[in-house]
Amino acid sequence: MTRSRVVVDSSGWIEVFTNGGQADAFLELLADESSLVVPTISIFEVVKWVLREHGEAQAIQAAAAMQRAQG
Repeated sequence: MTRSRVVVDSSGWIEVFTNGGQADAFLELLADESSLVVPTISIFEVVKWVLREHGEAQAIQAAAAMQRAQG
């Protein structure tokens, strides 16, 4: 039996980190970290955006949150 995998792109992660209007929908997808695939490019794009908008400390936190799902 093949396990289902979920990929959330950078816009979904940013929606969650900024508590945007679609954050709840994305949070449902992110809840099952064992099924989540996080492409490196998504981490890069989100870290770059968070760094520009909110600073280094928040960018590091965003990267850590995204990398938890890559295990």
